[in-house]
Amino acid sequence: MISKDKSKLIDVLDIIALYSEAAKQANIITGNGGLFSTVAPTWHHPQGNEVQYGSMDFPSPAIHPTSGRAATFAPNVQAKGPIGLLLQSIIRIGGAIENELNLTQCKEQAVSLIHTPFQFLPSLVTAAAKRGSQRAAMGLKDFNRGLREIDYNVTKAGTKRLTPEEQSYINVARCGRGYGKIKLSNIDDTVGTACDDCGHDPCDFDHITWRCPHFAPQRAEACKAIADLDPDALHPSIRRGIAPALAAIPNATCWGQIKVNGEDFTDAQAVALN
Repeated sequence: MISKDKSKLIDVLDIIALYSEAAKQANIITGNGGLFSTVAPTWHHPQGNEVQYGSMDFPSPAIHPTSGRAATFAPNVQAKGPIGLLLQSIIRIGGAIENELNLTQCKEQAVSLIHTPFQFLPSLVTAAAKRGSQRAAMGLKDFNRGLREIDYNVTKAGTKRLTPEEQSYINVARCGRGYGKIKLSNIDDTVGTACDDCGHDPCDFDHITWRCPHFAPQRAEACKAIADLDPDALHPSIRRGIAPALAAIPNATCWGQIKVNGEDFTDAQAVALN
């Protein structure tokens, strides 16, 4: 834990400045760009909130190593102690540190590592880590394209009344699993890609859960308003049981979608979605 003692804070800032200068020299050698198109590291914002930072003025968050597409994590900080390890952790989640020792992310409220009550700090840092992880994973799967942030509270609340077995089915869908005929055909040459129930070809997980006419009565029984919607009116992540974070865009859904297949929402769709 970082002390609030001013002399110790100055020592911490001096150490951060040394790491920042080393990263700057490394950028000069490698030719990598940095803060405001200079060679200064994007993880260090010494001017605080006195200037406006864009998305390019923050480091790219690290993709989880189990994704199969993760490049080697290069934090541009050779940690030699606890401060260096702290900076590596901040870089990993796509964050930056200010001279007031505030943890910041692009277009997010800063978290003070000094003045935030200790009992609240772990949850705020964890939330920042989740945001960074999701931004890094955005687009790795078809259903999370454009999904910059997840509303975890709403996502969890939607399954509270389900049985443990039902929740396990939902969790399979949420993590991008669930086998349709397309996936089965990739591992078994004897399996075709057409739907066994309606004959539609191809048959993927999305078709089975949202589009197959054979299961229309079950969807209507669960929620007729949603069953009557064009599935394309819902973000792919919502069709997988994941709630995107709210977006403040006029004439759009709460998750920021304004069209369905390139066309404006119909009145019926707009009423159902709102």
